Amino acid sequence: MSELLDTLKTFLASPPTAEVRTSFLATVPLDAVLQLLGDASSIETVCQCLSKLLGGDHAEGRAFFFSPQGSTLVPAGLSHGNALVRRTSIELLSSKMFDDEWLAWLRREGVLLSLIKAVSDPSIQVSNAASSALLKAASTPAGIDGIFTDHMDQLTQQIVDDSDSTIQLRVLELVCRMWQLSPDCTRKCKETPARGLLVSMCESDDILLQLNAVEIIALLPPSEIGRDIMPKLAEVAQTCGEPVVVSRLLECICRFVADLPDDDTESVTPELEATLHMIMAARLATQNTSRVSQEAADTLNALAVLCSSARGALSLEKSGHAASTIAVVASSIQSLHQPLRLAALDAAQRILRTSSGDAVVSVLEKHMIPLVAFLLGLARGPVQEEKIGALCVFRSLAQHAWGLRSMFAQSEFLPFLTDRRLETLKVALDEKFEIAKNALSHPELEGIVGQDRKLALANFVAQGAYYTAPGANAGPSGVHVATEHL
Repeated sequence: MSELLDTLKTFLASPPTAEVRTSFLATVPLDAVLQLLGDASSIETVCQCLSKLLGGDHAEGRAFFFSPQGSTLVPAGLSHGNALVRRTSIELLSSKMFDDEWLAWLRREGVLLSLIKAVSDPSIQVSNAASSALLKAASTPAGIDGIFTDHMDQLTQQIVDDSDSTIQLRVLELVCRMWQLSPDCTRKCKETPARGLLVSMCESDDILLQLNAVEIIALLPPSEIGRDIMPKLAEVAQTCGEPVVVSRLLECICRFVADLPDDDTESVTPELEATLHMIMAARLATQNTSRVSQEAADTLNALAVLCSSARGALSLEKSGHAASTIAVVASSIQSLHQPLRLAALDAAQRILRTSSGDAVVSVLEKHMIPLVAFLLGLARGPVQEEKIGALCVFRSLAQHAWGLRSMFAQSEFLPFLTDRRLETLKVALDEKFEIAKNALSHPELEGIVGQDRKLALANFVAQGAYYTAPGANAGPSGVHVATEHL
């Protein structure tokens, strides 16, 4: 046995070529190698050897699996008592191209059924490997038939089995990920009890179960969680006593509203949007304690998700809460509670970017102009998250004439913007470049900042975000353009 193990280790140290694999198969009895799986001390070496020998989509590997030996190895590996062996067996199967020939073999040998069962394996590594393999299979018509037509009963049984909620959630997550793969997959997934079960979990008294259910629901496309699910989630958000669950529910609903097509007027009812904004406004009304500040931060994170699209920004505008919400966003930028400040910066830059209604823009102008000097301090400060957040706000402000006017009213703004030496992060250089580009694209720029400063910005953009030229000067304003240090 020790001699065989030495041979395996030699093989592992050899190049992964077809010649090496062919030579190994010709000289080493594979049955003897597989017998080593019964020795706990040899399992890791044997699994590494099998992965190198049979992994990947090459002719030798396929030929082995189609042989009588392969038909013996697969069920033995999938049912082995050691999790590493089970995971390795699944990964070997998953490494092949899932064409019609391979899928026909998987169906004929009952391997797809074994993979479905393996999603409920006690080992999360085995479960994840099985889920990945099934997602790969479900991306093909033959795989969809093999999973849903052949084994819908087994899949449904695992979906409704609540003896272990952790395992049940893994199965539900797999179904929701398959939901997005194709129209055929969506149609089959709709036939499962997954959606209704997830909503029921949101209504449970188990906070961890609720949170996990919300995370999985968020994987579904907006078109699949519309009128029948969103109102139920909003109802749970109104009645749930756990702030963290409410936060995740709000974010899920906000993402759904933001991702809707502009011409979709049916998936969201006015009542749902009114409930959403009422809950968020109530959570933003008081920020007197660290706990409440965290709730406000979570709410502003949800607001940022909502306002990531023009559709979501319009929802805020129509809510009747836009003015009070923007006032909270602006005041929270100066909060000493850093999560709240960062959430407010993110929300502000998104609202500025996606809002177009005159009333909302007027409110933004009123609250954001007094903050420009403070934002410049954050952008020049040592806290990287705050620096990037402030730069993102400047980028969005540059879309508005009043934003440009307020930024360039700060005498230090242009020198700061065009000095690359100040930045140690590539993302900061990128954001400065985008600010300048947005400013240059505004038709009123020259009238606001003057010809010289416009020329300085134009030179800065023409040179690129990472320009290198020792001693280069951006223009007549005296702004120094530093060397790139990346």
